Amino acid sequence: MRATTKGQQKLERENPEDRIEVIVCTTNEGSAILELRSLRWGPGIGWYVHKTIRLDPAQARTLAQALYRHSRTKPSGPAKVIPFPGR
Repeated sequence: MRATTKGQQKLERENPEDRIEVIVCTTNEGSAILELRSLRWGPGIGWYVHKTIRLDPAQARTLAQALYRHSRTKPSGPAKVIPFPGR
């Protein structure tokens, strides 16, 4: 499958030798796909694609909805330890 890149966003991670790219592509057939690429840094070769996940529009929408719902939930406070009865 050949695809044309329409947009790209890099997501840095805690490990400076790992990176995620989010890429919006259009296939030769004209359909849109979202690619999530896991990149790694290799000494002597530089950045290379370790893994790619391709999402069709319905899958990308479902992922976006799940991320939105998660971002709307209030983070819980610090955990509380409840003493066991009888101790």
